[in-house]
Amino acid sequence: MKKVNGILSEITDCRDISAGFLIRLESGDLLPERTEVEINRKTRRGLIYNFYGGVEETVWFAWDAGRSTWSRSIRNVSGKTLHLKETALVLKGIGFGKGCAPEKDYYYHVENPRIYKMMAMPVDLKLTPELVKKSGWDCLLEETKYFDPAITCERIGASPYQPFPAALLSNHDSPRGLVHGSLSQKVFYHNYVFRHEKGRVAWEIFSSLKGIDYRIFLPGETLDGDTWYIGTTTEAGDIGRIFSGYLDELRKHLPVSRGRTPTNRHSVMWGSSNDGPVQDIDQERILKTAEFARKNLPAVEWIYIDWGYGKTGDFKGGMSVPYEGEQDIDPNKFPEGMKKFADRVRQTGMKPSIWIANMIERKTRLAKEHPEWLYDRFPSEKGPRILDISIPEVRSYMEKALDRLITEYGFEGVKHDLWSYSFEDSRPLFSRKEKSGYELRNWWTQEMRKRLPPWGYMQTGCDIVMGNPLLGELFNNYRYGIDINEGNWDNVETNMLWGAACFALRCGDLFIPNSDAIGILGKLKDREYMLWLNYCIVSRSILETGGWLHKNCRHPRYRLVKKAMCCLNNGQDVYFCGYDYRKTHSHPDRWYFEGAHFSLLRDNPHLPARTIAFFNTGNTPRTFRIGLRHLKLEKGEYTATDVWTLKTCRLEDYDNLVLEPKGSILFSVNRKDKGIQVLDSDTKIDAAVEEKGKLRIDIAHGGDFCISVSRKPSRVSFSEKGAMIRIVKGEGNWRLEGKAPSAGSLFVSY
Repeated sequence: MKKVNGILSEITDCRDISAGFLIRLESGDLLPERTEVEINRKTRRGLIYNFYGGVEETVWFAWDAGRSTWSRSIRNVSGKTLHLKETALVLKGIGFGKGCAPEKDYYYHVENPRIYKMMAMPVDLKLTPELVKKSGWDCLLEETKYFDPAITCERIGASPYQPFPAALLSNHDSPRGLVHGSLSQKVFYHNYVFRHEKGRVAWEIFSSLKGIDYRIFLPGETLDGDTWYIGTTTEAGDIGRIFSGYLDELRKHLPVSRGRTPTNRHSVMWGSSNDGPVQDIDQERILKTAEFARKNLPAVEWIYIDWGYGKTGDFKGGMSVPYEGEQDIDPNKFPEGMKKFADRVRQTGMKPSIWIANMIERKTRLAKEHPEWLYDRFPSEKGPRILDISIPEVRSYMEKALDRLITEYGFEGVKHDLWSYSFEDSRPLFSRKEKSGYELRNWWTQEMRKRLPPWGYMQTGCDIVMGNPLLGELFNNYRYGIDINEGNWDNVETNMLWGAACFALRCGDLFIPNSDAIGILGKLKDREYMLWLNYCIVSRSILETGGWLHKNCRHPRYRLVKKAMCCLNNGQDVYFCGYDYRKTHSHPDRWYFEGAHFSLLRDNPHLPARTIAFFNTGNTPRTFRIGLRHLKLEKGEYTATDVWTLKTCRLEDYDNLVLEPKGSILFSVNRKDKGIQVLDSDTKIDAAVEEKGKLRIDIAHGGDFCISVSRKPSRVSFSEKGAMIRIVKGEGNWRLEGKAPSAGSLFVSY
């Protein structure tokens, strides 16, 4: 292995680094009895052959310029059935050079803030349940604690939260770091243990199994597809750049991802459980809301039925409904049945989608007639049970259930809630050991996807997902936060921390993050409400709305919701100003994205260059500072326009801005010396072009509009007949207010 250690030294710039392999069976650990290595330095590729007696292992690897990819395959040559628990790669001798004290070594995993409310965690920190209590999660996340037992353990990345599958090892005094990341999850998932040995870090990288304590490994069977990345970064202090090398490599390995399609990227789903209704739903009100949204909210394309459509149990819906038959659909809510309801939704011009879950309540007929199909995941004996997907008969039923819920009923999208309880738990809950949870996860996602139309969406639910892009192969979007419901402030602040970890990954092109619903949210005070709305806009993660929109349209907040949804670009890269995750365990307080909130155009000389938000979630006033360097803007003069008050001022005026507790501000930044500027809009703008002394502004939809511009127009006309437009002086700008009969072009003369 000396040759391999030399390659690792070249990749990591750690002179004394070494690698070791092992295979863990139920009967004990196997270490290689013999190893053969082939290395071709010209092609920068190599092979490692490890012989354990009863198991043969082949590891392919390739390396170049501080990064490498590895793929392991193991074959059972023992002639007997083995019980495989996991395999491991152990790296030893990792250090970060002179001046980097070992006590300042830390690791970062997206799971850290999810469980411990910490970002950079010391290598020597012992992970215990007491640490969770000290962090304060026991008061903030009592519900999550109940649903997710045994999440606090020595293993990093072993929680059921579908975390981004990579980790960073670094030192607080160094810009350098070492990154490991998964390139496949066909059978195994990667999890980690860090420790110090003689002042250097030993990093144990385990390839383990979800749902089972061991996998039956048949004679002659080969398990492959355990593929990973190891590389270095010189930007370990930048949370937005830590995993960029790994993501570059991952994009080469992933098939065409669902997250790259338009589905969910520019559209919103109306959800029946959001912003008030929960299970108080019925076909009549839902269809009225669908018709209203089609006429007034162009971004809403989906009508999504959450839990509450069935008759049995507290959840009233999910995978138990097909077992009961059509009689388990609540006739008081859906008197024509679900197929007719889905058809009626389509008649409004919307697309229908439905909630499912593999959690089965005890009072259902399925639970009573097939207790052997279920297992208990919850501490309470009264709680729901989970379908044991390791049983072939259960999988057969699940496929038939999908035939009913998707194919027969005709739903075009699926939210798979309570997802992790079947596929993501690292504890041995399955009764059968032939397949790992991830092998079964691949089967199930493919079964769902093949029943949906090409434009259909799949969304993951609990346990709260932490940005695993490997799920994006078949899923479109993921909920990363706790339900806001009608307005829960504690959940808002928590979601901002978890969201920061997800958005910093900048992989929304692979898997779109979903911040939960915007709406009226009556339980939030005005300042809290505006902070949540500004956060959802600047994070580019508005996928859901809710409430009875046809009734709420006169509420003062409806106008804000409509503007927030005027031009969505969910999954767009988000940036933080001056945020050092190594020095704080709080969320960033200054966020921005490139471009305008009302247009998909980038680098247009007439539109905003940046959209920025400041947040004060604390209990005392705070002063905010910002500069061009933080925004990565070239030198020049800029204006700032408040998205909600429409006041325009110099950008420098925001350099000592005081925000009250739970206060926020969202504003656009325009280059002052680049001609006529469109400062803000509450309707989507598809083009802004100067033609023969006029500014042509193409709007994507008809209806009311208010567009702010930097100079007073002498005349404004519209390309279609019937438009009404007036010019109004604003504070530091001029506004074009009116109503357009359809999409078209405004011609603004100066």
